[in-house]
Amino acid sequence: MMKMIILLVCGLALILLSGCAQMRPIANTRNNEDSAELHSTDPNNHNTVAKHYEDMANEMKLKLRAKKKPLAEYEEHSYYYKRKE
Repeated sequence: MMKMIILLVCGLALILLSGCAQMRPIANTRNNEDSAELHSTDPNNHNTVAKHYEDMANEMKLKLRAKKKPLAEYEEHSYYYKRKE
């Protein structure tokens, strides 16, 4: 009787946890147009691949510059945000 209860609880736990499991690999769940563009290019065309990554790096640099100003403002006026130093 006890073995049946343990088996039932384990089975129920397995069923519940399988509902939380990810069905697709993480790489497929990304909604990134850049990766789709990269997959459509020939991997042997090194110039195109290098240009793709350079464009991505430049885009990330622009995003970094955009985030630096609010960060400097936050660090300069941290008392507005109730941050204790």
